[in-house]
Amino acid sequence: MGSRMMNCIAVMGACWLCLLLPAASVSGQPLPDFGVIQNHDSDVLYGYADGATNTNYINNLLTYMNNGAIGTQMFSVGLGSDILHYPTQAGSNIGWRTTPLDNDPTWASRVTIGKSWVAQNYDPIRAAGNAVKAMGDYFIPSYRMNDDHFVTDPLNLPITGEFWINNQDKTIGTSPVAGYDYSNLLDFSFQQVRDYRMSIINESIDRFADIMDGYELDFNRVQIFFTNAAEAAANAHHITSMVQQVRQKLDQVQTQTGRPQYLFVRVPPAMENNTWSGLQVDQWIAQGIVDVVLPASLQTLTHDMPIDDFMAIAQTAGSHTKVVPSLYPRTQHNGWKFVARPTATIYQGEPQYQVADADLHRGALSNYRYMGADTFQMYNYGPPWIGTWYEVAQDMANPEPTLGKNRVFAITPGYFNDSEDTYEYAKQLPDTLTGLQTKDYTLLIGDDIQRMIRERPDDVMLRLGLNNASSTRLMTVWVNGHRFHTGNIAGGYYTTNATLRGNGPQAYLHITVGDLLALQQGENTIRVRYDNLSGSVQITDLQLGIFGADDPDAGLPKRTMRQPQINMLKQVYYDGNGPTMNYTINNRTNNGYDIGQGGVYITGQVSSYSQSYTHAAGFIFDQAAYYPTVEGELESIDYQFWMGKTSASRPTSFVSLLLVQNDKHYALSNPVSFENGDPLTFMTLTGSSLSALDFFEEKPNADGYVLDPYSHPDFSASGAPIYVGFMLSRSGNPNVAGNDQPYTDLDDFIVTFNSVVPPPPQPGDANGDGLVNLSDLQVLGDHWMSTTATWAQGDFTGEGAVTLADLQILADNWGFGVGSDVALAEALLRAGIDIPEPASMVMLGLGIFLTTRRLRH
Repeated sequence: MGSRMMNCIAVMGACWLCLLLPAASVSGQPLPDFGVIQNHDSDVLYGYADGATNTNYINNLLTYMNNGAIGTQMFSVGLGSDILHYPTQAGSNIGWRTTPLDNDPTWASRVTIGKSWVAQNYDPIRAAGNAVKAMGDYFIPSYRMNDDHFVTDPLNLPITGEFWINNQDKTIGTSPVAGYDYSNLLDFSFQQVRDYRMSIINESIDRFADIMDGYELDFNRVQIFFTNAAEAAANAHHITSMVQQVRQKLDQVQTQTGRPQYLFVRVPPAMENNTWSGLQVDQWIAQGIVDVVLPASLQTLTHDMPIDDFMAIAQTAGSHTKVVPSLYPRTQHNGWKFVARPTATIYQGEPQYQVADADLHRGALSNYRYMGADTFQMYNYGPPWIGTWYEVAQDMANPEPTLGKNRVFAITPGYFNDSEDTYEYAKQLPDTLTGLQTKDYTLLIGDDIQRMIRERPDDVMLRLGLNNASSTRLMTVWVNGHRFHTGNIAGGYYTTNATLRGNGPQAYLHITVGDLLALQQGENTIRVRYDNLSGSVQITDLQLGIFGADDPDAGLPKRTMRQPQINMLKQVYYDGNGPTMNYTINNRTNNGYDIGQGGVYITGQVSSYSQSYTHAAGFIFDQAAYYPTVEGELESIDYQFWMGKTSASRPTSFVSLLLVQNDKHYALSNPVSFENGDPLTFMTLTGSSLSALDFFEEKPNADGYVLDPYSHPDFSASGAPIYVGFMLSRSGNPNVAGNDQPYTDLDDFIVTFNSVVPPPPQPGDANGDGLVNLSDLQVLGDHWMSTTATWAQGDFTGEGAVTLADLQILADNWGFGVGSDVALAEALLRAGIDIPEPASMVMLGLGIFLTTRRLRH
């Protein structure tokens, strides 16, 4: 293509780029990329009484916490709503009065430091703001609109302000939430209360106008402003008026400084919670008053806040407002880290109280990404700023936070009195099932399940926290209609022994989700039935863990590797001739050899000593190993595993690899074995380039086992999930010493799946239909300028971005498989546009497409 055409492309590309710029706010400014937003607890500022030393402490602290993912930093301007950190005329400073608790260990340090700051006229908020700006981040002061930390003992606590002391008649009087005493909170139906709050907001905006980039109104500490829901509805317009005043104040600062000012509001986690609180967030969004809405639960990491409701309001109204989930690093009062294959004692000792680890965070991040979030707020993450938070911040900045990593999806358990559905959306758990009762629970999974399958996780487990349970209880559990457990729960039951707080679990039930196709992106129905006639069981929490995943784009071989344990193997068939043989799987902590450390041993016990016997049994790992419908047609399988026996007097034989597909069992026809007296005590078995024709179906037979040479597994792309395992064959006479108890040691299973290599895709064919036409042009347009795109999204260069280079490839291959440009030509003719040369036509088509898309939005 000539330089003239390339210049044309460049000009058109620049024009289309303008069409793709973010929507502008009411003041005409585009919303920037705020990065991960961190709202610091105000306690982080309290380092030293000397101002200069404390400034150095703040600089060092923020430098330590800065890891590149965080782009916006917020600081609460006070200890609560009334005791402010900076020298104030509108509110109060700590030490404004002497209280009986000034020397209490809980408060003494802050009171001493705060009084020293007042004496020095020191401002730690400005010190923090200067440090943030020096780092190149956005600096946002934050104000807690009705903080409740003082309400338990307002006459004696040092964080009670002078306004409250002088206006005790302006409190709400009666708590609107049973079980929690919020009666001492200020009532926003009084004009004096609203004016007092606005005086602090205006003072702090004026004070930091020269360095700040906006302001956050935190309505979430705590979300109560009126006596009850009726009063909230009647007075909600007053709070809206306050928000409008703040918007106007920020617009004035923007005019004065020439620097954009953004209004953030941290609010309750669901629209109905905001309505109950008297917060007209839907109007704030629809009218474009606020730039960023941050839905937030009060004290726990949530996985299922309905943030999509907020986004739907913005989309319907055509508002610029961004919705950013605010996450908190706690979990329920009692809880242990989710371990895929626990030992009997893994849940003993003290639980990890209130600590939400990186795995739990990733599940939440995936869910909110699925609902449309593009960044997050970290609220109260430290001090101390632990290494986990570095990892969490990086995951928050990652468009695919779970890819190749462990993650846990959870039904958010109740923390406070969430069941009332007041300022917190009602939680599904804890919940109690009585005799023969069935209940459904909704678990949100943000991950694309087919991508999850391609990550080849080692283990996918469902974990239920239980109270009032025992291993003999009977339960049935389904996932989206697929039954994964029925009967007594002994096989996956693990007790805890800690002193419980709140609704912590006394035990955990682990259930393997063997077939990942049972899961679905979005809402999943977990059905639980309590199968006992009497009694009850309480479900305290419910989680889905994905463990041992690999990045499917990292060039790793498609293989499954297993270190066998008793709780990952199951017997899938048994047949034979002679006395019954009972098989038992046992864990072996160390088998005594350089390889195969650990693993399992399978023992058999013949029920009679007077008859010869021939038996066969099949065992498989409970997690499907390959999904042809997702991972592609199989060409062949390679395998390697270790087997041994530690007693020459006891017989063992082994019939190689076993595959299970559609509940049919397929074994190799060439057994490898060693018998009584064989000097060989261990070996590594291998096989390579095994096709479907090498595996024969094992069918029930009265004489041990029989292989059908005409029935094979389906390796085609339409095949069902494939499980792997092994077949054991036993034969002997129990009258011979040791023959009554044959056994086999097994360890180190590695099975490699060699897929049929698909032909390279046709350049420009995004949807894989073998054509390069308008459909591919639309795909490219939908992802124009994306920086995280795949081939299927229009990235034909493999750079991860959709740019003019990809458009050029599509143009160069336009019409492949269709032979002409008829479709686009007809569209242009109907629009009254002259038909240009083919490449120009593609460029023009994309311009028309992007323009119409922008107009629709």
